[in-house]
Amino acid sequence: AMIFLLALASETPLAVLLLTAGALMKDEGVAFLVGFALMRGWRPVVIPGLAAGAWMALARLLPADTDYLPGRFLAPHVANLPVIARQLLSEFVAFKSWSILWISGWAVLAWRVKHRALTREDARWLIPLGMQLGAYIAVWSTMPPDTLKAMIRVEDTRLLMHLAPAFWAWTVWTVEASRPAPA
Repeated sequence: AMIFLLALASETPLAVLLLTAGALMKDEGVAFLVGFALMRGWRPVVIPGLAAGAWMALARLLPADTDYLPGRFLAPHVANLPVIARQLLSEFVAFKSWSILWISGWAVLAWRVKHRALTREDARWLIPLGMQLGAYIAVWSTMPPDTLKAMIRVEDTRLLMHLAPAFWAWTVWTVEASRPAPA
């Protein structure tokens, strides 16, 4: 995920290099191209998208590998989605692991949505986080149900640790920015 955050903060030539590396480095890396295109435009995504597409086409010619996730993206197990949603929701409210981090962040987000107070700055923080969470859900949905049940209990906490620092920073920044200035 860091490579994509660096790409968001970089000038276009470096962003193209970072996006290409990210799309080829991790199976779920291609999903981040969509988030980048939404944030910065589609042009920097063309070369990384073509490189990832060429690799996926070439990989189809290689001997079958059941662990190669992009090959399974075309046939996700939709029945996994309720299992994934239940596990994520239970992890978001797990005080033992997260204290109030996720609950407070979701409360701030709900308040801002209710009061129509979301800004472009909120989108700069939340869209990449949402894309990353979406990539995790997409990868989990490609797993056979038995594998998912065994893996998600370990992976959910580990993967949410990638999102937690930025989500917490957004939460604190949002609360601080909405406080009235001292007199």
